[in-house]
Order: sequence, then C-alpha cells, then structure tokens
Amino acid sequence: MKRILFILMLAITATSIAGATDKGQRAKWFEEMRRYKSEYIAERLKLDDKQKAEFTPVYEQMDIEIGRLNHEMRQLERNIRKNGESVTETEYEKAAEAQFEMRAKEASIERTYFPKFKKILTPRQLYELKNAERDFNRNLMDKHRRTRGNKH
Repeated sequence: MKRILFILMLAITATSIAGATDKGQRAKWFEEMRRYKSEYIAERLKLDDKQKAEFTPVYEQMDIEIGRLNHEMRQLERNIRKNGESVTETEYEKAAEAQFEMRAKEASIERTYFPKFKKILTPRQLYELKNAERDFNRNLMDKHRRTRGNKH
C-alpha cells in the first residue's frame, strides 16, 4: 500500500516538473524528489525508525552534493550542444575530461559517506543501498517514459 501511494505521489510530482519554469519551482521539485527517494530507499532497506532518523539526513546531504556535480555536468553539456558545429576539438576534449572527473568526484563523495552509512546500516542494508538507488532511478525513468509516451 505504501509503495502504491509512493508511486502515485511520484507520478504526480514527476508530471509537474514539466511546468516548473522558474528556479524556485524546480528547487521545490528537486527537494520533493529527494524526500521521495529517501523514503523509497528507507522502505526498500527496511530501516527501523532509529535507522531512518539517522540515515535520511546523511543520505540527503550526500545526494545534494552529488546533485551539484550532476548540475555542473549538465550545464557543460548544454554549452556544448548550444555551440553546435562551432565546438572545437579542444572543447570536446575538455568536456570529455570533465565527464570522467565528475564520475571520480562522485565516487569520492560516496567513499566519504560510506563510513557514516556503515555506522547506521547493517552490512546487508549497506550492500543493498546501491540496488535500491538503481531501482528508484529505473522506476523514475520508466514512469517518465510512460508519461512522455502518452503525450505523443
């Protein structure tokens, strides 16, 4: 029942992103998605109340840091697309290097948070964390594809 409610709320929220034109609306949407993601993961990992209270703020902080990196990468990609045919080989090379560096920075952030999660989660929950994140992202993308498919 909780999962159905979560998916329904996610669907409603996901469809509202298309209308989010100003930065305040987008920021609100991302904050809601961050909360839903934390809830989804906490439920998937079967966290008890104490674990959830400790895990959620730590996980959300990590997610914010990784989100900033992803935002920077998307900005770089937009600049490349915007410049189209005028992009030089050097600019492509720098953009490619930035992509690889972003992945390394993301891994570094996750390594920084691993000891914190290790104090909160059981070894099994720690192991399942990445699977829960992947499932959340997969479900979100599937819902997005279905929503976009209905508009065309």
